[in-house]
Amino acid sequence: MRRLHFSAGDLTRVRLRGTVGPFAETVLALRGLRSARSLLDGVPSGEWRRRLGAALPRRAQAVAAWLAEDDAATAALCALLRPATTVPQASALLREAGADQLAEVLGPAWRTGVAPRWAGLQASLDAERAARSRTLAEGGVAALLGTLHASVRWLEPVLEIGTGTGHHHLGGRGLDVVPVVFGRDPLVHVPAEGPPLLIHPASWPATLTVAGAGLAHLIGQTRAGVLSAAADGCTTTELARRLRISPAGASQHATVLRRAGLILSTRKGNAMLHTLTPLGSALLEA
Repeated sequence: MRRLHFSAGDLTRVRLRGTVGPFAETVLALRGLRSARSLLDGVPSGEWRRRLGAALPRRAQAVAAWLAEDDAATAALCALLRPATTVPQASALLREAGADQLAEVLGPAWRTGVAPRWAGLQASLDAERAARSRTLAEGGVAALLGTLHASVRWLEPVLEIGTGTGHHHLGGRGLDVVPVVFGRDPLVHVPAEGPPLLIHPASWPATLTVAGAGLAHLIGQTRAGVLSAAADGCTTTELARRLRISPAGASQHATVLRRAGLILSTRKGNAMLHTLTPLGSALLEA
């Protein structure tokens, strides 16, 4: 468990970034070669790995294994270069630094695994940032940090992250929060100087494009109603009353939406309060 300790000043310096850039996403795509799960919605894991693996030199598997086993090194690489740095520029810089193996696999990994989808990925990340910005504006830092990922928990003034170990006092530097598409678990980089970085998997699926009028066709009329009701924040009893269904039925629909990452359920006394996650909010407004 990694713990980030916030001061009062840190709470006012939580910043949302739009992307880590093509270099870092490609690093995470390489790391994903060792993942048992699909990295992109709508892309079968085996198919994506076969296509990418066939385009890479043999040593790519060793690089992927190193990245998968070393969270700290992966996070440091993701924070190494400015987001605007292109992959060819990054490859040249890596060669100058003596990181020839990573430089060798970076180009083909970008061209085959990331570049064909880059425009769509950027749109996904833009939607993610917009949704997170609304969460921050409407609910504050607690609402933002408390809904980033299942393994991230906000216990003011400490943010607990399920990956990694150690205690880090931010010391007034605040925290940069940035989503990634090619990642399944949060990563943290705390440099000696400058703002710490929290990388989290984007909740907005890369292939999800839904017109608002089609929401009921996508998830069903009742669950669309649950999603709409949760926009205002409501209890299970209130859900049942609004939708004219039983409390047990309302609870079941809420459970399905919660497991899909669309709503957040928190206990308030004897009641369960349901609110939208950034993904749920973005889907409702799409």
